[in-house]
Amino acid sequence: MVQLLDQHLNLLWEGRRTALPRHRTLRATIEWSYNLLSVSERVILGRLSVFVGSMTLDAARSIAATTEDDDTILAIIDSLIAKSMLALNIGSQPARYRLADSTRAYAQEKLAASGDAGAISRRHACYFHGLLENIGGEANRDLSAAAEEFGNVRAALTWCFSDQGDRRAGVALAAASVPLFFKLSLLAECEFWVTRAIEALDETNGNIKQGLVLHATLVAARMLTGQLDELGANHLHRAIELTEKIGDIQGQIRLIDQLHLLQLFVGKYDEALGTAKRGEAIALASNDSIAVARMRVLLSISCQYLGKFAASRSYIESALLHPDLGGDVPSRLTLEYPKRAQITLARVLWLQGHSDQATQMVRRAISDVIAANHPVMFCRALPWAFGVFFWNGETEDCEDHIDRFIVEARRHNLAILQMVGEAMKGITLLAGSETGIGLAMLKGSIEKLQSLSFGAVAGLRMPLAEALAATGHGDEALDTIDQAIAQARRCNFMMDMPDMLRTRAEALMHKSNPDFSQAELSLVQALDVARHQGALGYELRAAIALARLWQRGGRHQQAHDMLASVYQQFTEGFQTRSLVTARGLLAELSPPRSCSFAAK
Repeated sequence: MVQLLDQHLNLLWEGRRTALPRHRTLRATIEWSYNLLSVSERVILGRLSVFVGSMTLDAARSIAATTEDDDTILAIIDSLIAKSMLALNIGSQPARYRLADSTRAYAQEKLAASGDAGAISRRHACYFHGLLENIGGEANRDLSAAAEEFGNVRAALTWCFSDQGDRRAGVALAAASVPLFFKLSLLAECEFWVTRAIEALDETNGNIKQGLVLHATLVAARMLTGQLDELGANHLHRAIELTEKIGDIQGQIRLIDQLHLLQLFVGKYDEALGTAKRGEAIALASNDSIAVARMRVLLSISCQYLGKFAASRSYIESALLHPDLGGDVPSRLTLEYPKRAQITLARVLWLQGHSDQATQMVRRAISDVIAANHPVMFCRALPWAFGVFFWNGETEDCEDHIDRFIVEARRHNLAILQMVGEAMKGITLLAGSETGIGLAMLKGSIEKLQSLSFGAVAGLRMPLAEALAATGHGDEALDTIDQAIAQARRCNFMMDMPDMLRTRAEALMHKSNPDFSQAELSLVQALDVARHQGALGYELRAAIALARLWQRGGRHQQAHDMLASVYQQFTEGFQTRSLVTARGLLAELSPPRSCSFAAK
């Protein structure tokens, strides 16, 4: 297929005498038709050959007209249609015109021979730059029409950065094309063109706004495609400097959002909190209420990573008071995604013991994200929402979403997110007792994420250690969870610390040489950390494990009273796996005369 594409309608590759007979026949047919055209028709046909795929009438008139007036151009276009040199598709809105590929190849040869190819290519690039700039200036821009022109935008960029091209036009076009690349989730290609444009900035004296867009875009594309390095951070800091230089508050807010995400990705959680506070201060100083709300979402997310759940809930509930926060994501370049605030609230609700509310909220949020039909946004949202399903023991509920996630992440070269998706898939397989493939997938993804210095990899080691302990690999499980705890403490990743300590206890009990006293100590620590954090969901999981350990040692009443004190704090979620388990264990631990918890 590649060979056929390389030889696509090979009209001009060989001399006419050495061309294949079918090519000679095809060329002769086109040449015969071309010779029947008037001089002006030939000129216009050559100019239209610059288009890739189809074109609108407005585009055709803008590129084809130089000295001719509109009426003349329209008459020539109608004549070319009548002579079957140009096709008209009236089924699309607006109507679109197209040259057959063979005709276009022939006409391009004539355009090159005329000496006008460079000027027409420049007009073509400038037209699509203007089109994208106009769409970018609209309050509620719709990029669906621009997506129809993507082939032409790509062709214009190719010409601009070629040896014969116009790099100044290329810089402007690359900057204007950024929202379209993100709309189409073509991040690797976006990075390619933006890199070319940044290299050309100095030689073309590109303006500050273009430089700002290009630097910001490069780091966003690199981050999502798994390149967490100093190069991206340098471009991001350069972009922030440019926003400060021109006083672009909205730009600063967007870039602080990107910097916050980069810091989360590389495990700099304290710095991420500082970045979110900086963003909130800028937003407050500018009296921008929606920006304040967005920065408080970041503050809530940072507090979750740091294990500060009460503060996290306070920030996210404050953010959600803004009526526009739950609406659509702004159409400008952003790494936000629909319902980020709602998913953030759902997580903290579960952690504080409100599992029913959390589950309902996260399911609605994911449905809304899917309805947005944007692969990058979907791949950003699902891992954050997955925590609720995982904590609830309901990973099978999002298994189909995870399969789609992996496909989309691979298709759009979202390297880190693809690895996270494979980790989620491994966790789901382990939950479904598919131990062999689940362990292999989870281990593999953790190793890849670790090689990229992905910060939250410590949290993924926990389900791996839990699965290893459950399958009789207690020593390996202990090594795994000890690595996770050490890594989490180094970067202050406290969100999962109670569950990590609980998992450590499970590993200690499943060692080849079980250490029940150390296991008990770990579980007591898990309970203490969970209580300090206000993480009732984690406290229950630790309490169940400790109650079972005490039950094994004959300390039934102590186990009952401890577990009951945790269980009684719940007001909902009584059909979830943890609470059903706790209720059954309480029934086992209760003396015959005390059945109140079993009946609840």
